[in-house]
Parts: sequence; structure tokens; C-alpha cells
Amino acid sequence: MSSAGFPDASTTGVPAGTSLTPSGSITISQDGAVIDSLQITGTVTVNANNVTIRRTLIKNTGSIPVRVNGSGLVMEDSEIDGQGGGNPAVAYSNYTLRRVNIHDVAEGPRISGGNVTIEASYIHNVLQVGTNHTDAVQSTGGSNIVLRGNTIQANNPQTGTYGNAAFQYGEENSPIRACTVEGNLFDGGNVTINGGGGGTTGAACSFSGNKFQRDFRYGPVGNLGPNTVWDKATNVWFDTGLPIR
Repeated sequence: MSSAGFPDASTTGVPAGTSLTPSGSITISQDGAVIDSLQITGTVTVNANNVTIRRTLIKNTGSIPVRVNGSGLVMEDSEIDGQGGGNPAVAYSNYTLRRVNIHDVAEGPRISGGNVTIEASYIHNVLQVGTNHTDAVQSTGGSNIVLRGNTIQANNPQTGTYGNAAFQYGEENSPIRACTVEGNLFDGGNVTINGGGGGTTGAACSFSGNKFQRDFRYGPVGNLGPNTVWDKATNVWFDTGLPIR
């Protein structure tokens, strides 16, 4: 479906005209390193702090395209092509994704431990691989989580699958606190926003200004716990602008 006004392939990923240098898998061990304009066939392992990856295409050949073991990673104006793998696409904490195009992964970014911001990005065409859970974004715990101004689609129009959720969150690994979800376009899933992850007792996420498309199996929202803040006036259907009930 149309995502007019929200991120898509034209506003995310490697800017047109960028010349990319071929590379295999890389491991980054230098604090403050800047990776720019690579076409990486393989995976990226970040073992350093305050690394920047920009204008880079990752054609995944492993289980996790981008694994963050340090803190402060910023990935921007880049693309992750899961090539049918990637479970998850980015793991697991202490990263920022900005204008990143993520597609053809078995699961999108995973958040466990927190300090994650995903903004102005396009997460789409996730793939059902075996019995994987197929969430466009999933959090299993953590704090300081921000999803802002993204297009996040669990459904895959090419395969006709719904996926599990566009944003699935629970407290399997730790409590979820300081979680802000605002100004996104969501679509797909059995339930598009599902707060019913295992172990959840009081996940504290706030939702405002989000729009929802209708390519889900059961409904747009489910299993919101007592600490969820849901702005009834600004979480609305994309096509009508009416509030989600």
C-alpha cells in the first residue's frame, strides 16, 4: 500500500550516485571509526564505541547482519539486504538507525538492553523463514527505546504473509521502561502492535501520532498492559484519519 508522507525506498538507504567499494565481512575494533561507502557482502561486527556506518550497503550472508558489542553505534543512509537471512537484522542494544532501508530479513531490528533509537527508516518485506517469529521490530527488554517517524511493515506483499507484528514487545529479558513510539506508519502482523511478549508485567511504552494500515490478520493493537500510554486522539487509521478504537 501507499506510504505517502512516510519513509520509503526513495528517502532511505544509500543515496543515489554514491560509489561503493566492495568488501567482505568486517569487524570494527577502533573507537570512533567511520565506515563510509562500502558494499559489504557478509556481516558487520562492532566491537568498539561511537562507531559510525554511513552510505553503506550490507548484503547479508550470515545470521546477524549487524551485531553491536560496543555502544553508541550510528548507522545512517544505509541499507541492509537480508537476502533471506538476518535473524535479527541488528542486535541488540546501544545503536541508532537513521534513514536505513531494511528488507528481506527473517526479523528486523531486535532490542534487548535498550539505548536504541530507530528513526526515519523503512523496515519492510520481512520473510517467514521456517518457524521464525517474523517481527519487523521486537523488544525483549530495556530502557531508552525510541521508534520515531518510520515506516514499519510486518506484512510482505510479495509473499502474501502477514508476519507476527510490526512492533512486538515484552519483558522476557528485562523490564521495558522509557519506550517512546511516535509518528510512525505501521502495517501488517497478526496484530500490528503486540504488547503480549513473554514475561510482560508492566512494559512502559507510550504511543502517539502513529498511523495504521489494514493489512493485518486480527487487528491493529493487542495486549497493551497497564503501563502503556495510548493517545486515543492521535493514533489513527492511515486511510481515514479516525482514531484506532
